[in-house]
Amino acid sequence: MLKFITKQWFMLGLITVVIVGSLYPQVASWNEGGRLTTSFVALIFLGMGITLPSEAVVNGLSKWKIHLFIQAFIFVITPIYFALTIGLIKGQISREILIGLLALSVLPTTISTCTVFTQISGGNSIITLFNASLSNILGIFISPLLLSVLLREAGQVMPMSVLVKIITGLGFTMVLPLIIGQVFRYFNRQKAIAAKKKIGSFSNFLILLIVFFTMAGSASNPSIKQDFSGYAIPIIYLIITHFILLVFVFIALKISHLSGPEKISIVYTAPQKTLAMGVPLLSAYFAKQPEILGIAILPLLFYHPWQLIIAGIIKPMPFMKKWRAEGEEE
Repeated sequence: MLKFITKQWFMLGLITVVIVGSLYPQVASWNEGGRLTTSFVALIFLGMGITLPSEAVVNGLSKWKIHLFIQAFIFVITPIYFALTIGLIKGQISREILIGLLALSVLPTTISTCTVFTQISGGNSIITLFNASLSNILGIFISPLLLSVLLREAGQVMPMSVLVKIITGLGFTMVLPLIIGQVFRYFNRQKAIAAKKKIGSFSNFLILLIVFFTMAGSASNPSIKQDFSGYAIPIIYLIITHFILLVFVFIALKISHLSGPEKISIVYTAPQKTLAMGVPLLSAYFAKQPEILGIAILPLLFYHPWQLIIAGIIKPMPFMKKWRAEGEEE
């Protein structure tokens, strides 16, 4: 049991902070004006800057067609799919959940998760690392812009002046710490690599705190206290959506002439969405609307573990073994 808790502490922590934060809304007063969560977001991106292997972006430029497909899948195909299919359930879910689903669709891919699954499955780690790093850098700018466009679907029209203010705020909260972290990494690369695991654990702890204060701040919202059946439809939608996105990837790979390891990399990189960047990004985006934020992050809190479960299920599949064997032959 202790081994299980040690290994799964983050997922168990997510469940705990969602429940405890919802039960004790008074602790939200500690985060008046979002000062605490803003500081946590800045620290997370400072850590991301220290650990983000931006050199992989430079070293992996040769496979530009693969990179273009993955980035297009993350920032174009997936948001378009959500925008076209969300109408099927739009009338049966709350506006906040709708916003959360649209926000999920524009997020970049994971960094550590897709890289780990690529490595243990015999995929091309350079391709995965390149696209994970690039999408998270681009996501700081692209995700808010895409979200502002998609929010029109939820009746949340955002004036350009407000959008500019939000992106400027994201610049100080995310981009500046990221740059400082990258500068530190440039001059202290070995120390940055050695500290990666500790920084990752600390960042995960900060994410738990952000979720905790977010849920506490939204606990007074009656929408979040609805029974489980109110969340059944978006959960089913996300379960089906992840399978459909994987099918899109497999169809594209079937007509391609890529090697086995390259196919493995795409399978684990293109359809995944990051919790590590998603929570702080949404927290910064909806900092002035805590009543929306608490429910808007719920789709992401479900989608993250679900995509990991599916990644683990497809790892031993025959087609993955075939692709891995191709790589071993090469």
